[in-house]
Parts: sequence; structure tokens; C-alpha cells
Amino acid sequence: MKQETKTIYDKGAEKYEEVMRRYWHVPKKPFIESLDFKPGDKILSAVVGTGLDLPHFPQGTYVTGIDASKEMLNQARKKHSKAWIELKEMDLHSLNFPDNYFDAAILTFTLCVLKDPVKAIQEIVRVTKPNSKIAILDYCKSRNPETEKWQELFNYHAENIGFPKDIIAWDSLMDYDNLIYDSGLPLEIKSDFRIESENPFSTACQIILINKK
Repeated sequence: MKQETKTIYDKGAEKYEEVMRRYWHVPKKPFIESLDFKPGDKILSAVVGTGLDLPHFPQGTYVTGIDASKEMLNQARKKHSKAWIELKEMDLHSLNFPDNYFDAAILTFTLCVLKDPVKAIQEIVRVTKPNSKIAILDYCKSRNPETEKWQELFNYHAENIGFPKDIIAWDSLMDYDNLIYDSGLPLEIKSDFRIESENPFSTACQIILINKK
């Protein structure tokens, strides 16, 4: 995560959830429930943010949430969950975990905020076990040319000063076709579901990958 981005998230942590409710209407609960996590699973929640995912993990799972923003983690600590939760301040580009440590990883609205998404996925592949599940729910570039024009319009502000300003910094042209299919990473695409909308904030993807290292 770029230092400028980290600063934006530190400053905007208290308002983050209000903004997410206003602009991004992509539900997380059914997605997480569909992953069928089992008691005893060790799960990496990559860039946990304010912990919006945490209440949806099943009882008996062990979830490690990491984030580069201390203030976002402070908000996450207020969340209740049936799972065992551990929160750590850490950069997803350089994870302080051994190889093959996690049974699964989940990234919700994560890669679109990172400086180097490919490096982040490389790290996730390293710390998850072979044949483990890597689940992605994220904002993405629209395949509709008209919607893409709107995404291009506010891309500069979204990446550089946050959009809304000083609260969320993200890549409004996040291209998952390029990131996943052309990355050369040892990944099998189990499913790839795209959510298209005329609202540029509501274009999203639900991608399930299998670690084939």
C-alpha cells in the first residue's frame, strides 16, 4: 500500500463504513457463507479494514485479519464474531507468515486499493496451502464501455486523493481480466461471476481461485 493511501485510510477510518453503505451495495455475507469454511480452518482476511467481514465467519474458524492502517484495525476490533479473531498491522505485499500457513484466504474490496496487486497475490499464494481456496469479492472495471467512461472520469481522484476525498483510495479501473488470467500465477479459476451495473460503483466480481503451486 502506498504511504499516501495508508494516510487516507488512517484519516478516513471512522467514516469508512458510512461511505461503503452509501456507494458500494455489494453484499458480503452471502459470499462468505458460500465459501463453506469449516471449524478449524485457518483463514487469512487480507486487508481486513474496519472488519465488516468478521461477523460473517462461522464459529470454530480461526481468522487472521491484516491491514496496513492502524486506525482501520482499531475500528475492526469493535466487531463481534463467532470465529476466533486475531488482528495484525501488516503490509499485504510482504506477509510475516511462513509458507503454507493458511487453509484459505479471502479478499473483499482489497486488491483495488493496493500498489501492486500481483505481488499481493504472490504473497497469498505463498502463505496458503496447495489446493487451498482464495476468494475475491471486489470492485472491478466494467465490461460495459459506457460505464467504463464514468470509471475513467474519476480514476485520478480515486487513486490519488481518495474518492470520496480523504476516505477511500482505490483503482476505479481495476482490471481483473488482466490480473487473474494474464498474471502467470499458479492459480486455477474455479468460478468467475461479474456483477454489471450502470452505476459505476456497483460493478464487482466474485472470483474463487484454487492455489495450484
